[in-house]
Amino acid sequence: MHAFNAFFIAVSFAFLISLVASVFGYYRMPPQIAVAAPSIAGRQVAHVFLLFLIVQFIASPLIIQAMNQWNGTYANIPLDRLPIRILGWYYLLNIMLAVCAVFIYFYFLNKERQKVLVGKGGLSSFSFGALSYLIVASWVVAIAYLFEGIQHYVPFNIRAHQVSVEFILKIAEIPSMLLVAAIVIVCVVPCLEELMFRGFLQTWLKEKYGGPKAVVLSSLVFAAFHFSPKQGITNIEILVSLYVLSLYLGFLRLRKDSLIAPIGLHATFNLLTFINLAI
Repeated sequence: MHAFNAFFIAVSFAFLISLVASVFGYYRMPPQIAVAAPSIAGRQVAHVFLLFLIVQFIASPLIIQAMNQWNGTYANIPLDRLPIRILGWYYLLNIMLAVCAVFIYFYFLNKERQKVLVGKGGLSSFSFGALSYLIVASWVVAIAYLFEGIQHYVPFNIRAHQVSVEFILKIAEIPSMLLVAAIVIVCVVPCLEELMFRGFLQTWLKEKYGGPKAVVLSSLVFAAFHFSPKQGITNIEILVSLYVLSLYLGFLRLRKDSLIAPIGLHATFNLLTFINLAI
């Protein structure tokens, strides 16, 4: 019952902070001005997601396997059984190869489409997104308490770490790898995911279905992309939390007409999560 009590307190606080934010105009959408701009085609969305998946699950593993064979020391050991001091670098390389592929695709788009994807905004948009963490974190904490309470009524343990969280915990005693991981997780991953989900996907969905539906649908895809069999039934808690996070990321994209604002929230969320885990 203690977890459920904490849940109701957390929900009350989340409603309160959301109400305060609303009073100060946080949820007020700017007037929509119709501006002729090149559209994002569905095939371009398909291209960037297929490119990401091919690099992440086919090309990158093949490159890493070749590197492992060339190294020789661990040539006969399956990749998933390598010591973390080796596997961790391969994991980071896998991410960076996917990042390079997506950003190269973005680079070769014409300048007008790049502007449509990124939008406008600078430091003020980033700060607006970063401060949104106060609202998002309160809802994520409430969700965590809810599932902690539910755990007492199920016959098995539903608590497990997200794959990326598990990775951070494993490399906590390897300073050089932890530093590189911090840069990748806090700076690189938010830019990649926001370009894919709020840039390509949400922009395309907005043109087809309007802003609110685009946020809901792109958030469903964002949450689904973080599913992993390794997370077991804990996927439910993780995906619900990430769906809530994504709703705010999508809202910020609409609210500020900028990719910078959701990057600000995403980077802040990852930074404070990383600090909490690594220290």
